Order: sequence, then C-alpha cells, then structure tokens
Amino acid sequence: MVSKASCRKSFIDSSVKIARAYGFQGLDLCWVSANTSSDMTSMGLLFQEWRATVNSEAKNFSGKELLLTAAVHYVLTRCRKCFFSSGLHTE
Repeated sequence: MVSKASCRKSFIDSSVKIARAYGFQGLDLCWVSANTSSDMTSMGLLFQEWRATVNSEAKNFSGKELLLTAAVHYVLTRCRKCFFSSGLHTE
C-alpha cells in the first residue's frame, strides 16, 4: 500500500476524515512488517506525507493538529542506513 503514492494519499485522507468524524485526538499506526530498506523508505514517505496533510488539515479545520504515533519494527543492524527517524524530529 505505501509503495504507491495514490494509495498513501487515499489512506492518509481517509484516516484524517475518520479521526475528525469520531472526534479522535490523533491516529496510531502499527506496522510490524517493514523489513526491507524499500519498506522503510516507503514508511518514511507515508509519515512525511501524513504529517503534511495533518498540518494543512488543521489550518482548514480550525482545530488542533491530530497527533500521529506509531509502533514499528526496528532492527538496528538492518536499519542503520535505511531507518527514517532522523527526518521525523523536525516536526
């Protein structure tokens, strides 16, 4: 799902819509099957695009930004070069 931009957009848009419809304060993603550098790159893109959408949506919604949290699988030896966390701290 995350390897295609159109699928990521659909997931992001629908998750934000559902969160607002039910009055959630945020969204939590649990992805335990990201095992390759390609998966990690795609997950990083998902989180960057999700955060951008949440930021933009909050301005248009006149409300607080939704919180985004995630539980992800991490193996230091495999992900030292591919893990996306360094790009997330800016938000």
